[in-house]
Amino acid sequence: MSAAVREEWLRHQRPFAVRWLHQMVGTKRVTSVATEWPGVVDVLDAASVLPGAQPVEIAKDTHLVGLAMVTDRRVVSLDVRQRTLLRDLVPEVPSLAGLYWVSPTEETTGPWLLRGAPEEPALTLGHGA
Repeated sequence: MSAAVREEWLRHQRPFAVRWLHQMVGTKRVTSVATEWPGVVDVLDAASVLPGAQPVEIAKDTHLVGLAMVTDRRVVSLDVRQRTLLRDLVPEVPSLAGLYWVSPTEETTGPWLLRGAPEEPALTLGHGA
C-alpha cells in the first residue's frame, strides 16, 4: 500500500473496510511501498490532450496505476470506465499495455484470482489495443 492509496482508503473508509484493513495489516498481508512509478507523468501528459473531463478522470486513479506498476501490475476495481480510458492511452504510453485491470463483477475475474492472478495477456490493457 502506498501513501496515496492509504490516504484515499482513510478518506473513504467504511466500518467493514476499516476492519478488513486492520485484519490485513495485523496478519502482515499489507506491505508499504515507497517507490513511485515514473510513468505516471507520461500517463498524465497523454491524458492532458483528451477532451472534456477525461484528463481529470484519469488523474484520479493514477495512484492505483502507479502502485500496480511498481508491484504486480494488477488492479481489481469496479471502475471499468477508468480501464477504458487507460486502454485508450496504451498507444501513447506503451508501458500501460502490461497492466491488468479487472472488475470483480466480471465472471472471469473470480476464477483468475483463485488461480493466483497468473499472467494472462487477454486480461491486460494492451490486449486488442
